[in-house]
Amino acid sequence: MTEHRVVFNFEIDFSNGGGIQGQGFRLDIEGDPITDDDLAACIAGDLRLLMVGETRILKKRIIEEAHKRTVQVAGESGKCHAQGDHTMTSLSTAGNDPAVVTDAAWQTDAMYERPQGFRIQIETPSVDAFDQVFAPLSEDTRDIAMPPGETSWAESFTMFTDSFGTPWMLNFTGSRSPNAAT
Repeated sequence: MTEHRVVFNFEIDFSNGGGIQGQGFRLDIEGDPITDDDLAACIAGDLRLLMVGETRILKKRIIEEAHKRTVQVAGESGKCHAQGDHTMTSLSTAGNDPAVVTDAAWQTDAMYERPQGFRIQIETPSVDAFDQVFAPLSEDTRDIAMPPGETSWAESFTMFTDSFGTPWMLNFTGSRSPNAAT
């Protein structure tokens, strides 16, 4: 049987504000074609997104290519697959700020392992934005490796591990940027 994947760009608006985009995103699908509504459900399920508002699918095309995943879990229609031994990465935005979204192999709670060997870094556009991001992420924090404060490279910086075990770095470079006006 010939396997198919869908290649597309997408824009998702969240019902509570903000959104993300993906370019050149690929998903395994069952057969050909797949509707935009089914594809939107697949994206939301595959990325485990909550509070999804409008989803726009752009430049969609179906290609013949071997599936990269093995277990069907995403999408009400059963039109797409999710799970595997590869990583998908998408450069997205949170407001006007860049964010990289990447997945790992699907894991049940029993198989979950705490993230190791990396930190998620967010560069904020202001001290106020830094505080707005830090407040909810640091609730019930497990560890604050470096409390918020000034550094030689940033007006405000912190490293901590949130209540879920995800390690974070927040940074507001501000006037410490090499590109800042002097």
